[in-house]
Amino acid sequence: MNHGRFTECCFLRSIGRPVLTEFFQRFEPEFAARNLTLPAAEVSDELFFAELGRLLMSPEGLPDRVNEVLHEIQELSTQEGHERLRAAIGRQGMQLPLGENATPEEVALRVWLHSPELLVKQYSEHRFSRLNAFVHCERDTDCLPLQRNAEKQANEAVLVAHLDNWFGANDRGKETVLIEKFELNGEEWYVIRHGDTYFRSSRIEKRKVEVVHYRPAKDDLVVYNPQRDELRINAKLKGERELYRAAFGQYLHGFENYFRVRETYCLEPLRELGVESLACGDIPGIRKVALTELEMIYPKRRNFATRWRGEDVFEDNALPGGMHLPIPAQAKLTEAEFQFFVGNSKKPLKVKVCPPNVIRVPNKQWAVQNVQDWLAARGFIRSTDATSAVAA
Repeated sequence: MNHGRFTECCFLRSIGRPVLTEFFQRFEPEFAARNLTLPAAEVSDELFFAELGRLLMSPEGLPDRVNEVLHEIQELSTQEGHERLRAAIGRQGMQLPLGENATPEEVALRVWLHSPELLVKQYSEHRFSRLNAFVHCERDTDCLPLQRNAEKQANEAVLVAHLDNWFGANDRGKETVLIEKFELNGEEWYVIRHGDTYFRSSRIEKRKVEVVHYRPAKDDLVVYNPQRDELRINAKLKGERELYRAAFGQYLHGFENYFRVRETYCLEPLRELGVESLACGDIPGIRKVALTELEMIYPKRRNFATRWRGEDVFEDNALPGGMHLPIPAQAKLTEAEFQFFVGNSKKPLKVKVCPPNVIRVPNKQWAVQNVQDWLAARGFIRSTDATSAVAA
């Protein structure tokens, strides 16, 4: 972990000694437990900032909570994070002693001092809003849509126990599950922290080598959209995704198989229509679409895989006379990457489609709907209802 600008004396001066003193005084018990001493109140400013900078240059020696909060502050000091935090300050009507030249880091520090819970909430929303790869689950057609109420929804303790049992049985540790829920854009976001497989590593300090044993924490995300009655799941492993599909079906509607994995996307229009499948004149806001990457697997050749890449795959594979090289009929299309030129932006958006149900779209909400409209119009979305497909 690197605390970046917080190790620079000139940057610490720009924040100011009073704010930094108040911030670090909140952690005095943790510093004392590690036999660390904060700069004394009577030292000069020059010595205060120098000593504080030296402390922050060695994050491995700092209390864990200090490292965690400083990381959250840095994340919310980026341009996107700062805008999110400023918007939250406005919504809360929070009055903070900020001058006209307050840095993003100072703003985040002031928010934490005033309301640590607000900073943590904004950090969680900021971190998970940047995820762009989800598996989609919809209500199974055999299940009647259910209205959510207290009688039909299990309590969170049952959900935690359900998840704990699975992780414990799959070598992820016992009683490790923590769930944080928050609302974002009319959806329910569930951040699920749980144990991962046990880890061993060597560390060296003062010429002494020792083996460290610990169980890493891992975060997954499940998003429920009540309006469409569907889930989006961000988890690395297939077993975990299946676990969340069943557990949240039980938690939200009382039935494990309430949700099914949705086969949303396909790439067959590329084979059937070739370059014509990239037409976009009927979709407002999109100037051009180019296919830049296509992965194919040949099942009858022991799953031999090949990948076409280029600034424009169809143009790069053009034959003499302008004919385009056809995609082999025996190949299974497993992944495609497109570049979308949207609006007046000179920088294209990269969109990756991985059938049957994964799409990676940059988290730019103003462009997501345009992309989804195009995918539906060209036949890359299996459903005829374009509004039912959700971009991550």
